[in-house]
Amino acid sequence: MASRYLLPLLWLCASCFTDVKRGRRDQYHLSHCDEKDYDWIVQGLVSPAPQSYDVINAVICKMRDEGSDVDLLFEDLRALYYLVKEGYALELYHNDFLLKWTVSRCARESSPQHGNKLSPDRRNPNVELYHKHDVLELSRKSLAMSIDDPNRQDGVLEIAMQAQKRLALTQGTDLRGPTSADAAFNFALSGVQETCLFEKLVIVAVTELKRTGHRAQFKIMRILHMVEKFAACDVRCDASRELFSIAADCLKKKGFDDQSVIAMLRGGRFGLQSDRPLMWLWRHSSRQAKVSLSSYEITTSARAIEWERVFEDTSRSLVVDLGSGMGSALLNLSVFRGDTSSAECHEDTLRLEWPQMNYAGADVNQHLVNFSSGIVSRDPRRDGRVFFACLEAASLLEHVQKYPGACRMIMCNFPSPYRLGSGNLQLPKEDQFMITESLLKMVVRTLSKDGLFLFQTKCEDVAIRVKELCLSLGSLTCVKFCHHIDDIESEYTSSGSSRPDRVGRWLEMCRPHAERGQGEMFASNPILPREAIPETEVECIVGNNVVHRLLFRMI
Repeated sequence: MASRYLLPLLWLCASCFTDVKRGRRDQYHLSHCDEKDYDWIVQGLVSPAPQSYDVINAVICKMRDEGSDVDLLFEDLRALYYLVKEGYALELYHNDFLLKWTVSRCARESSPQHGNKLSPDRRNPNVELYHKHDVLELSRKSLAMSIDDPNRQDGVLEIAMQAQKRLALTQGTDLRGPTSADAAFNFALSGVQETCLFEKLVIVAVTELKRTGHRAQFKIMRILHMVEKFAACDVRCDASRELFSIAADCLKKKGFDDQSVIAMLRGGRFGLQSDRPLMWLWRHSSRQAKVSLSSYEITTSARAIEWERVFEDTSRSLVVDLGSGMGSALLNLSVFRGDTSSAECHEDTLRLEWPQMNYAGADVNQHLVNFSSGIVSRDPRRDGRVFFACLEAASLLEHVQKYPGACRMIMCNFPSPYRLGSGNLQLPKEDQFMITESLLKMVVRTLSKDGLFLFQTKCEDVAIRVKELCLSLGSLTCVKFCHHIDDIESEYTSSGSSRPDRVGRWLEMCRPHAERGQGEMFASNPILPREAIPETEVECIVGNNVVHRLLFRMI
């Protein structure tokens, strides 16, 4: 006679496996349901029902394996409650030596309230974090931890491991629409270094786009967000190339009018260097709170950099980024090959062999450093050639002066401008601005013969001040450009916008003696290769905002 146990998936008990837990697991065998039973079961499972069936069946199959943890497997089943339709419950039963399962109609219990604790329920040691939260929720917790306490990378790693367990259990069935890309982006921002986690999330995205990408409710913007976020994670694998190709087909069928994006997706040229992914990095970095330099220096000033451990070959010349932020400039320069660059960039002026260089960046925001370091750790092209540290600019330059090779270029891209008069109180005071005479003297001591110093800002007054400081040292000269800004006022108004308010206030304070950001020394186009400009410069180009670009060379 068969013994049946009705188990609403939100309230499983272990009574039906008492014999299994007592060591008589080998007496029971899993009976695969026949076609009639299968047809009944899938009626009670959420769509796509065959995939839901496979996920639940995989857990139940493990219950007969020798050495399996039955209590843990019960919690795995509880975590799969979302795969059973409302009004149905999972039913496990055994008949003699056959262990079977089905679904039955019932008055389903309401979903329990899941806690927000990052640790398993102490009352039940079998409940782990992945039982209580889906992958997207775990990614959000990982990101929140990275922002609130960026030195807790051990906690971020544990959450990433829990996410991998969740993916192994659910096979991505709890990640619908573009949510797999959302989760991947959150994990990347957290500094997660596990390549397999990102590859699994891409596979989920491929499956989901194949399943629903053609539907009208899967809008163009959702498809774009999906590929943009995976590209911002710098995920590069066979699955990501397949995802981009499928996305290109979907976008074309839905009438997306930007053919250049479709061509890049199909041609394998869509990635971290593309404008759309970089805009996601800019949006995130622009929302981050400014780090107090005074509190930072206490904990990091004594750190040392052992260059022989950081780089595989310290005889290579070095490129340095002061205040590297998300690190996009160095990350993309390190893999730039020079065969696809826009003719509008002034890379010929730089005359640097990018593939032959080492790269070092520093920022005082550990959270941003974690992101860029995570990218490096997942990419063998960059590992051993690119390094990021949570350091203040002067501290990094002190270490670079001990670097065995030559320092060919130092960059400072879009540092936080100083406060102008009684302006934005969140900005540093003028005497606390990053670029000081003392720092520029360190730059001069660090650069090799014919070394370069690149400075970029959105503020005209800041550009003029840095230019005057650099030239006053007597060791730097301004590089002149063929493509330069002739009339700064025309630049401000050419795109239909108006002159920034800060410029107006600055001119009122300084007239009639104010020098303007125009002439052969102010480049009108990107100085760096177009595929390697920082995310803030991309935002300026997309938003038609003027960038003040200066390049200095050692005399």
